[in-house]
Amino acid sequence: MKHFPRMPMAIVSAILLSACISGVSRANPPAPREVLSRPLVQRSADLILKHQASDGAITMGEVRPSPAVNDISPYCANLAGIGLMSAYRYLRDRRYLQAAEKWVRWYEDHIGSDGVIEDYKGQPGSWQSTGHYDSTDSYASTWLDLVQKIYQAGSGRRWLQARWNSVTKIAGAMELTRQSNGMTWATPKWPVMYAMDNIETSRGIEAAIRIGTELGHKDFAIKECAWRDQLNASFENILWNPTIKRYAVGVQSDGSIVPFKGEWYPSGMADIMAVAWKPLNVRSRELYESMRKTYGLPLKCETGDDMKQIAFWLMAARRVGAVGDTIKLMKVLVNASDSVWENQYPDVLGFICRGSIPKSTEK
Repeated sequence: MKHFPRMPMAIVSAILLSACISGVSRANPPAPREVLSRPLVQRSADLILKHQASDGAITMGEVRPSPAVNDISPYCANLAGIGLMSAYRYLRDRRYLQAAEKWVRWYEDHIGSDGVIEDYKGQPGSWQSTGHYDSTDSYASTWLDLVQKIYQAGSGRRWLQARWNSVTKIAGAMELTRQSNGMTWATPKWPVMYAMDNIETSRGIEAAIRIGTELGHKDFAIKECAWRDQLNASFENILWNPTIKRYAVGVQSDGSIVPFKGEWYPSGMADIMAVAWKPLNVRSRELYESMRKTYGLPLKCETGDDMKQIAFWLMAARRVGAVGDTIKLMKVLVNASDSVWENQYPDVLGFICRGSIPKSTEK
């Protein structure tokens, strides 16, 4: 297994210095963030590729040969795919685009008649459903988000048109748990409207609108627009607590709130996710600053959980334009040990790709 060396800050400084000496204007040296972005994005994306089986499946760990059992969470794989698309837009390495396309097709081939997909385990050619899924709304919404990003990256209208039947079916899977206020339960048997799930559902609906519009399905797009607007209004009206200026964790079917309690998961993670993935506005900027005062930046990366928390903060810092925080977080990741990197889940590697690319690369 190839080990990527860590990049101590002395080396980062040397890179900047050598760039100036080699003819780059001292008035316009490479930005420190740019120096950190490329190795982080490339390392994360290349590690995701090690999670992809020959048939396109993306597994939770690096793919292992038989008799080992590989596990697939379609949700985590979708998030890894979205990260690959960030890496592709930045580095233009077609391996990342091709890997994401292969995963999309694998997902399509394994959905049920209702558009729902379950977790799988096994080996390429002999995957077995576990009969379990963590959510129906987020699995579907993140796949739709990925499909839209692949199309944006240049896969073409013909490629998108070939996905249309799956798009409508998987958009229907999001609606299986839609409630009268527009928000969704996690699953038909888990009647809680979680903030995190509904942030993702909103993004999935937005992706469905764009796909439907691009392919000329006006009625579909209008219907999805109405749902998106209802969900987003309910999210703000129901989950935002103006007294403590935090989003609640969720709301139960009887209307009782699952409140923000201050612990990182799920309370803090739900709020930093809102900053990172919801539309940027004054509230999200203020929420970021408030969260930073409450929790402080996570500047230790000794475990997989540490890396996941840093990845969420990195996406949020990038979103609000907190350049100093972004660079601090990227430096911590660059210097994390090989063991932390190589034992990371694919969704977290995808988050790092998304948080590390320059904003000019984003679509």
